[in-house]
Amino acid sequence: MTVLVLDCDLLPTAIKELGDDELLIAVDPSGERLEELQRRYPDPRISFLIGDGLVIPVPDHSVDKVLGEGCSAEIHRVLRT
Repeated sequence: MTVLVLDCDLLPTAIKELGDDELLIAVDPSGERLEELQRRYPDPRISFLIGDGLVIPVPDHSVDKVLGEGCSAEIHRVLRT
């Protein structure tokens, strides 16, 4: 399972629930914040990308679950169906 986190305040909870074979993608518009989060959570299962919920920087149909709010069309685009 791949989980997309659009609200990085939800990241600690998402990490606690992340299984050994699952992946997490954290998206935030601030490069500085992402660098801080990478230092705080050095987990190889987590990817950090610059972006936001209006234009989500992942391929179509590439995630199983989205945490946080974003453009409904973008969320629909990235979710696997």
